[in-house]
Amino acid sequence: MFGLLLGILSLVSTGCDNSSSSPQATGTIAPTATMTGTAGPTPTGTTSPTAGPTPTGSSVPTPTSTGTPVACSGGLRQLNVTNETSQPVWVSGGGGALRAVCVVSSTSSCLSTPSGGCACSGTAGTLTCPTTTSAPTSNGLNCSCNANADCGAGAGCNTATHLCYFTLPSPTGFTGFSPSSPWNWELPAAGDTATFCLAQATVSFNGASIPSAVWWSGGVGARTGCQSDGTSCLTGDCNTSVGGSSVPNADCPVGVGGAQPATIAEFTLQSTATDFYDVTLINGANVGEQMAPIPTATQTPGAVDPNYWCATPGGSCNFNLGQYTSVVPLPAGQTTDYSPLLMLTGQPCTVGGTPTGCPSANYTCSGTTGALNGVCYQKCTASSQCSTGLQCLPAGDGNSYCQCSAQSDCSAGQFCGSQFVPGIGGTPPLSPQVYLQQCGSFQGWWTADDLCGNANNVIDFNGGTVLNCGGSITDGDSNQTNIASLFGCNGASSSTQAGNPANEASCYNANASPTAGCCGCATESVNPLSALWPVASGTCANNDPVWASDVQPWLANLKQACPSAYSYPFDDFTSTFQCQAQGTPNMLGYTIYFTPLVAPTSE
Repeated sequence: MFGLLLGILSLVSTGCDNSSSSPQATGTIAPTATMTGTAGPTPTGTTSPTAGPTPTGSSVPTPTSTGTPVACSGGLRQLNVTNETSQPVWVSGGGGALRAVCVVSSTSSCLSTPSGGCACSGTAGTLTCPTTTSAPTSNGLNCSCNANADCGAGAGCNTATHLCYFTLPSPTGFTGFSPSSPWNWELPAAGDTATFCLAQATVSFNGASIPSAVWWSGGVGARTGCQSDGTSCLTGDCNTSVGGSSVPNADCPVGVGGAQPATIAEFTLQSTATDFYDVTLINGANVGEQMAPIPTATQTPGAVDPNYWCATPGGSCNFNLGQYTSVVPLPAGQTTDYSPLLMLTGQPCTVGGTPTGCPSANYTCSGTTGALNGVCYQKCTASSQCSTGLQCLPAGDGNSYCQCSAQSDCSAGQFCGSQFVPGIGGTPPLSPQVYLQQCGSFQGWWTADDLCGNANNVIDFNGGTVLNCGGSITDGDSNQTNIASLFGCNGASSSTQAGNPANEASCYNANASPTAGCCGCATESVNPLSALWPVASGTCANNDPVWASDVQPWLANLKQACPSAYSYPFDDFTSTFQCQAQGTPNMLGYTIYFTPLVAPTSE
C-alpha cells in the first residue's frame, strides 16, 4: 500500500511507508500520505514503490472484448480497465495524495524532495498546491484542504485527513456491454471495458493555474461479490457508511481504499517525465491483475533495464497462490500447510432480527442491523458445541470459536480459510482484530502483512499462536522491534513493544546508509530464499538477517505466483516498471486487466 515511485505518491488502502531512491528527471518521489481505511481489517497499505526496475516483461494480453474503446480527446490521457475474469467485478479507483509541486516559472516545475525541499535543477522555486486555499503541509510534501474546492479539478478533499487526493473521473465510454444508469461501476463479464480520460492536474502560481509535474497518481483495483449497486462487497469493499447505509453506484470515497485483501495496479503518470507503475500483492489478492501501456511510440529506456521498460507487470503470472501457499518455507523446518490461514473464504450473513446465512441458529452474525452484511461466528467452550468437523479453537481476542483447521473439515464445494470478523476483537489499533478459520466460498488470499496490519494482533491457527504480531524480537541491528514492524517496513508499534525506526529504510537504498535493521533485500544471495526472487537491478546496501528469517518465508508464495508483482514494500528492484511516450507532454495511455485468480482444488 497500500508501492511506486520513485513513484506512486501514496496510494490506496493505506499505510505502508515505502521510501527509497531512484532519480528521475523531475526529482525523487517519496510516498507521503496514505488512504484511509474502510470496513474490514486495518489496512496496511498498498505500496508506493520508489526505484528500480522490475523483472519479466511480457506481451500485452489480448482482451476478449469486441469493438474499439472510446479514445480520449486531445489533452486527456487514456486509461482502459477491462474485466477478463469469469465473474462480475466492480472498479475501485483510489487516487493518491496530491503532492505539493515546486514551481520555478510558469513553464518549469518539479516535485518537491522527500524532505519537502524545493529546487528544480538547482534553481530555487516555490512550493504550491492546486488552489490558493490549499497550502502545502508542514513537511512540504502534500496539499491540505477543508473542502473539495480546495483541491482543484480532478481531485477531492478527505475531511478526515484534511488532505487532497486525486479522483478517478466517470468513464467516457464502454465496450462490450451497455451500462446501467447511473453506472454502478460494474464490469459484468469477460471483455467488458470502461474507458477513463484523465485530465492533467494543475497548480496555482502567481494567480494563474499552470500544469503540474504529476498528471495523475493512484491505484485501480477490483471489488468482488458486491450487491447490484456496488455495495457490501465480499472483497475490496470501500464504501463508507453514510447515515447507516452504504454509498450506492459509486467509486470509492475520496482518499479511501478497498478493504484487504485486494490486488492493486498502482501508477504515477508524469507530465514531462517517466511514468512509474506496478502491480502489488502486498495486501493480498482478490483477482489477478495486469497493467500495460497502450502501444505507441515511446522514449528509449536509457539506463532502465529493457525488461522493465514499457512491459507488463502481472503479465507472466499464473496467480495460483494456492499452488505455493501450502509449501511456504517457514523457519525451523516447519512443514505445516498454512493454506487455511492465508486463504480468504466468504460466509456472509444478513444482519437483522433473525440472522440468515449462518450454518445454524447457534451462530451470531457480526455487524449492526441495517448496516453492511456481517460474518457468521460461534463462541464455544468445547468442540462438542460445534458442528461436525469443526473444533473449538482459541482466537487472538482470548475467546474460543468454532473453526475448521483443514479442508477435510468442510463440506463439498467449500474451503477452509480465514475470515476477518469485525466487531468482536475491540477497536483498532489499540485492540486486536480477530481472524477465524471458517468454511465458505473461496474469495482470495491474505498475506501475513494483512494479518499483522495491527501490531496488537495475535494470530492463532490450529489452536496455537502462529504470529504474535506485536511480540518483541531482536532485529538485525540488535535493537528491539516486532514482527508487524518488519512486515510493514514501517516501524509500527504494539501496545507493549515499540517498533524499530530502522525498519522504515530500504536495505537497497545506499543513499540512506541503512543499518542491519533495514527492511528487505530479498535478493541478497546470503538469504536462503533469494533464488525465489528475480535478479535485482540494484544491489543491497545492507541486509537484515532477521527480516530474511522471520518475514521473507511468508512472502515466498506471493513471489512465486507473480514474480513481477510487489511482495513487500521495498520490493522495488524486482517490481517497478517505467515508460514514457515520445513528445511533450507525455500522453501515454494504459490498460489494466482484471484476470482470474486461480482457486484451489476443493477436496
